[in-house]
Amino acid sequence: MTRTITSGARRRTSALAAVGAVAVAALAGSAPALAAPFDVGSANLTWSVPHEPAPGTGTLSNYATTIGHGSVSATAPATGTTITATSLPLSAAGAKYAFGFPGTTTGTPATPAGATGTYDPVTKTGAINFAGTLTFTAHDSTFFSVVNPRLQFDAPQSIRLIANGQVAAGTVGSTDPPVDYGTAAARQTVFALNGSAAITTENPDGSITISNLAPSGTPAAAPVGYLSTSGPFDGIRPWFTIDRPNELFSVTFAPKTVDPDPDPDPDPPVGSDQDLTVNGSVADALSLTLNATSTSLGSFVPGVAANYDASVTGTATSTGPSVLTVQDAGTNPGFLLNGSTPLASALKVCATSSASPTCAYSSLGGASQQLLAFGSSTAATPLTVGLRQAIGAGDALTAGTYGKSLTFTLSAGTP
Repeated sequence: MTRTITSGARRRTSALAAVGAVAVAALAGSAPALAAPFDVGSANLTWSVPHEPAPGTGTLSNYATTIGHGSVSATAPATGTTITATSLPLSAAGAKYAFGFPGTTTGTPATPAGATGTYDPVTKTGAINFAGTLTFTAHDSTFFSVVNPRLQFDAPQSIRLIANGQVAAGTVGSTDPPVDYGTAAARQTVFALNGSAAITTENPDGSITISNLAPSGTPAAAPVGYLSTSGPFDGIRPWFTIDRPNELFSVTFAPKTVDPDPDPDPDPPVGSDQDLTVNGSVADALSLTLNATSTSLGSFVPGVAANYDASVTGTATSTGPSVLTVQDAGTNPGFLLNGSTPLASALKVCATSSASPTCAYSSLGGASQQLLAFGSSTAATPLTVGLRQAIGAGDALTAGTYGKSLTFTLSAGTP
C-alpha cells in the first residue's frame, strides 16, 4: 500500500493371599488374604547385586569394574547406585547394591488394562512386568544387560526371570562385540529362581513381598541350571557360578485398585452428539492511511541555525508481517527544492508506533528507506511520521517555497 505526502516549508489396596513360599510372616493388622486370582497394580522388583571391590574375588560386578574397567548401572525407570571400581573401600567386601525395577502396564506379553500383571494366590502362578535396564559393562562394551524383566510364577516353587538384552560374545575377555539375546516380543529365561527358600510376607497395606529369591536349581519350564543355557551366555556363566549364592531378588506387589464404591445405577443417556465445524476466512490485506496529504515545516529564517519539524499521523493494517518505507523519487532526491535550488542539508525522516516509540531520524535519499517494521498482523495500528529539516546559520536561502513529494509504502515482508 502506497501513500504520497508533500512536505513544504511549516510542522489423586486391598489384601493378598500367601504367595509360593514355605515361610509366611503375616503382620498384625494385615487385611484378610485373597483366595481368587487378581490383577496386579503396583509392583517393584529389587535385584541385590553383590560387589567385591578387591581384584580377583570373582563376583560379576568385580569382573566388570576392576578387571573390565566398567560399571554396573541402572537405566530409568530402573533405579540404583552405579557400581564402579572405586565404589567401596576394600574393607567393605561382600556389600550388596540394590537396583529397583518398577512395575509397568505396557510389558510383553500384554497385561489386563491398567495392570502390571496377574497372580493366582491358590495356584501360586502368574506373571508381573517390570520396566528398566541393568547393565554390566566391561572392556568398553556391554558385558551383560537385562531389559524390562518379567517375573514368571510357573508353580509354587518355580519362578523365572525372563527378559531380553545383550551379553558378551565368546569366552571371557573376548573382544567380539556383544550379541542380543531374545527380543522385546520373544524374551528368554535369564534366571531360574529357587522359590523353595523364599520368604513371603503379607504387608499391613495389603501388598505382598516375596524375598530371598536366589538363582538356583531347575524350576519347571526353566533352562537346565540357574542361568540360561543359551549360547550367548557362555562368556558370563563362569562368573555367575561364583556369584549365584549371593545374587538375590525380591518383589513387592499389590492388587490393582478398584473403585471401592461403584455407582450401581447406570448413567442416564446424554443424548446424541454431532460435530459442527465453524470457520471464516481472511483475505490478504495491506492498508496505509495518512491523515494528511501535505504538511508544513514552517518558515525558515536565514542566518539562524535551527531544526524545523513537522509530523503526520496515520494507521497501518496488514494480514501478516509488513514494513513501512519512504522514498524520494524526484530530482535531487533527499533535498527540498525551491524551483531547482536545493537546501544545503537533506531532509530527515523517522516514524514511530506503540511498539517502536523512539523516533530515529535519518537523512532521506533516493533509495527506498525502511522506517517501521511490523512482525505480525496489524489492525489499524496508529503510527506517526516525523520530518526534520536542519537550516544552518550560513545556509543561503532563496525566497519562495521549498518542497518535495515523498512516497510512503506499506509492503508485505519479514522485518
